[in-house]
Amino acid sequence: MPRLKEPTPLRKAAYGRLVTHFVNYFDRLSIDCRLSDIRRSVAQIKGYVYPSLPPSLYNEVCSEFLHKFLWIQRDRYENRPGCHNRAALEVLMDIDIVGLHCGAEIMKNVDHEDAHRFRRLSILKLDHPWTNVGTKSLGNFELQDLTELHYSYLCVDRDLEVIGTTCPKLLLLDIEGAKSVTDRGLRALRPCSELRILSIVGCKVSDNGVNQLLNVNEKITEFNVGLHTFPRQRRTFDVLSRPKTLVCPYMRRFSIKSDSITNAQLLAIVELFPNLTHLRINGEIEGNLSTLNRLKELEELNFVISKYDYYLPMENVNELLASIGKNITMLNLMELKQEELDFLYKLCVNIEFLTFCRVKYLSPNSLIVPSFKKLKTLKYSFAYSGQQILEFSRMPKLEDLYFFPITKPNYHLIQMIAALMLDDEKFPNLESVYAPAVADGVRESINQRAAERNINFFFQPSTPSY
Repeated sequence: MPRLKEPTPLRKAAYGRLVTHFVNYFDRLSIDCRLSDIRRSVAQIKGYVYPSLPPSLYNEVCSEFLHKFLWIQRDRYENRPGCHNRAALEVLMDIDIVGLHCGAEIMKNVDHEDAHRFRRLSILKLDHPWTNVGTKSLGNFELQDLTELHYSYLCVDRDLEVIGTTCPKLLLLDIEGAKSVTDRGLRALRPCSELRILSIVGCKVSDNGVNQLLNVNEKITEFNVGLHTFPRQRRTFDVLSRPKTLVCPYMRRFSIKSDSITNAQLLAIVELFPNLTHLRINGEIEGNLSTLNRLKELEELNFVISKYDYYLPMENVNELLASIGKNITMLNLMELKQEELDFLYKLCVNIEFLTFCRVKYLSPNSLIVPSFKKLKTLKYSFAYSGQQILEFSRMPKLEDLYFFPITKPNYHLIQMIAALMLDDEKFPNLESVYAPAVADGVRESINQRAAERNINFFFQPSTPSY
């Protein structure tokens, strides 16, 4: 029996209508160039809506409104006056919103002179390449409640000095690609004693600077596990070169990127970070991966290969999984054959997230995905040859399914994916399907069929994120 479509919860529907009303109303005011009316409407929202909602919900509603209001201009290839966009942002200014979250899309429209008007900031993202907040303006923000900061590219040592003196609650700092950050900036972070997550890929720092930071900030649990790989960025530090006596027992998530992954590097990982739960490896595997079976708490393995013509040595991987497979809950692999997929099924009985690909036409037969009992998310990249792409056994727990075609998608492929995913017997708990973008008419048809079965069907670019 197909699952009946569940009605939208009343509260969610009400707030959704509120966001839609704000977007349409402000869009009309902006088209008519009525800045004074925009400011008056912002004042009304802050006067009537803000007192009626919990702070976190007000933040959510207004952030969604601003995202859609700013996005429709891009979607229609229209530009509103900058003063209109800045006026709309004032719905989040000059009021106390505990846990205030300001994303990059919002911050790129902020005038740096208004930075201090965002109170109780908790999450701040300044990683948009067009952000209007200059490097000398970070100190203008109220940062005493900040727990998360994303400040790629434009961040400099002076900014980290501001962070070190004003952000005692900081938990996450992402400054990937900040080429001007040096050891001086890292030293300034020492007062951030609560720092847990740090990403400094692409920064101009040394082994000594990184080692000193890890020695002082002992609570760091995640290091350099970001989305970006910066293949052309010259590496200036190697955290694995630190003395083996300087063990980091708190480290839980670690990423290594190197042209080749050697036995010495694998041994350094297990000796320096014995309590890892997540390991991301980007490079050609030369060492024996079985060294990693000493990581007794390892649950997540993420292999990311930058070179297109490199194939992961599955015999090496399988030897490791033979000893730790039962502990693995997340696995990101590359090319898989049927026998390798079956091998994973037998060993990784607790796996919940699986990513793999099939970029070569190795066989005219489609891959058959075994019935992974606990699998919740499956991501599959493939080169479409006109044949059936995957066959599935029953997937009792699967909730999210992603397809990333390497070749250009067509109507036949999308219809095949839609038919496959609307099988209620094989996918009793399926909630979301992510497929490549297609023409509007096809998208509307598939969305309607998916909605009837209470499944969210999303169309997206063909590039997966690891």
